[in-house]
Amino acid sequence: MESNENTEKLPHPLFICIPTEIKDNIAYRLEEKDLGKLAQTCWMWYSAATPHLYTKNAKFGNSTAIQWVSRRSTVLQEEGIDRKILKLAVEHGADVNAVHKNKEDERFIGENRPYVGPYGSALHFAAASGKESIVEDLLHYGADVPSLSSGFNMPNHSGLVDQDPKGEMGRYGSTLYNSFAKTSWLPLLLPLIRNHKNIVRMLVDAGAPAQLAVSSRDWDLDLNAAVVTVYHLFAAMPYEDFQDGMCDLRSELFDKYLGRTPLIYAIKLCAHGPPALVRRFLIQSIEDLIEHGADVNRRTHPAAAESPLICAMPAAFIHLTTVDQRTKACADVMQIVDLLVKNGARINDRNSNGRTAIHKLWDEIVFANGDHRYLGKLLKNLVLKGGDLNLTTHPGGPTILHDFFVEEAKRAEDSDLASYSAIKEGPPLHLLYLLLWIRSPRLRSAKGYKFLQHKDHLSQGAIDHAYLYAFEKQERVVFSALQAVFLNPTNGSQLVGIATKTPNHNLWANAKHLEFDPNWLSPEGLTYLHMIVDKVGIDGYNEKSAIKDADYFIQLGISVCTKDVTGLTAIQRLRRRQPDFKRLRLFLLDERDRELGQF
Repeated sequence: MESNENTEKLPHPLFICIPTEIKDNIAYRLEEKDLGKLAQTCWMWYSAATPHLYTKNAKFGNSTAIQWVSRRSTVLQEEGIDRKILKLAVEHGADVNAVHKNKEDERFIGENRPYVGPYGSALHFAAASGKESIVEDLLHYGADVPSLSSGFNMPNHSGLVDQDPKGEMGRYGSTLYNSFAKTSWLPLLLPLIRNHKNIVRMLVDAGAPAQLAVSSRDWDLDLNAAVVTVYHLFAAMPYEDFQDGMCDLRSELFDKYLGRTPLIYAIKLCAHGPPALVRRFLIQSIEDLIEHGADVNRRTHPAAAESPLICAMPAAFIHLTTVDQRTKACADVMQIVDLLVKNGARINDRNSNGRTAIHKLWDEIVFANGDHRYLGKLLKNLVLKGGDLNLTTHPGGPTILHDFFVEEAKRAEDSDLASYSAIKEGPPLHLLYLLLWIRSPRLRSAKGYKFLQHKDHLSQGAIDHAYLYAFEKQERVVFSALQAVFLNPTNGSQLVGIATKTPNHNLWANAKHLEFDPNWLSPEGLTYLHMIVDKVGIDGYNEKSAIKDADYFIQLGISVCTKDVTGLTAIQRLRRRQPDFKRLRLFLLDERDRELGQF
């Protein structure tokens, strides 16, 4: 009985002895499902059926063999079998870039109903599963690293992704989680989140872009496409990840995509003012990197060409709430600068735009909009270490001093300078420099900038405008500063006119020493005598002072008979004034008679 039972389990001898050509022909004519059953009968038929099984499986362009290998759980003992299956599938025509979909969803696809269910390539599944050998083989067989999957629903029921907002996909914040939920994913995303370093390196070396998730299949051409990049992910990385290998992995990727070395990357992080504990960790890392030979002058990608010192220049720290926090953060940056310069960093190296570390710091000072005490200390530190304030970004371009005056000029709209008519009319820029220098006590101080050392480069127009400003604003300090370096105006008549028509002008005594034309007429057609009779009795300017000033101009040759645009002489204008300034009127009448030879 046992013998009969064992005999029934063996294939019929005639079935075994069929010639190989006939077996191959039988296998060729069977459907894929039947081939699978035939291959399970015995090793002989397994050998005959397997090639046709892989070939027919590959005809659909969606090899279930490759899908099965890439999606099933990782078992080291079966790694060799998985790689063999993948190799056989590829050898029999399977497409490693085929898009794998759910069969249940495919049943509902019609001619006018595109597939909207979950999908992904074998590379997505293998990379997400941590199957290094399969990823390596897929890349060897030409897997497409920028391919797209359907994102969260890509694995569907396979459990490759935890969709819990509080899980691994949500630990980078709700903003990124919501972005992941609305985008298609590239293969690099999941291994990067799961810190599968070797897989990440393989994908990056194979040309994986920095983009991790995109909202449009044409994201590289669509300017409106939403894109999540490596930089977004790392920017949102929790600080606890600094303690594990993610920090090293991040440095590698930034060096790959941006040309940033680990030294530059650590410096960049510190410059943006993270919490104090993180800064201490980063500074220690920077010290260790320099100690172990990190190049303190190696630049980033040629597109930016930033040196470590330029990268060290801080952002404005506007997210730090107190001055104390900002000051401490800036002190840490100064420590980094000291480390770099001490170890040979070239302080005046330029980036691709011709800007140095000082230019970069100046940008942040301007951005701070006045709250730059801590940045000012850093600027002073750079200058003391050899930073050149007079470097321009390009030949003939502006210096930092130029930028300073431009910024001050912008702020002048909220100052007294805004009411100065010449400024509104757009005077030469060097005039603004001169005026702003004169108006700033700090710039004029002994420790300030000796602007008038460049007096030979000032135009006479700028000098005249400066005097005009001094007289209109009654700025004695401005007047004295100009006189001290022997800068003399050529618009003396206009200046004397301003002092003459203004009651008790504080520069009137100085105005008498300027060169001017006593018969000068104002734009309104007034002589100096007209101005005197118009202001007498106003703001304490009395008749006695008016007679003294009128006599001063008459002695210089002014004509009492000159008429204004309305046809009135100074005497006629005085007669219309109330009260009657009799002594001044009689004085002017006597001078008129003397001028006419009737005295």
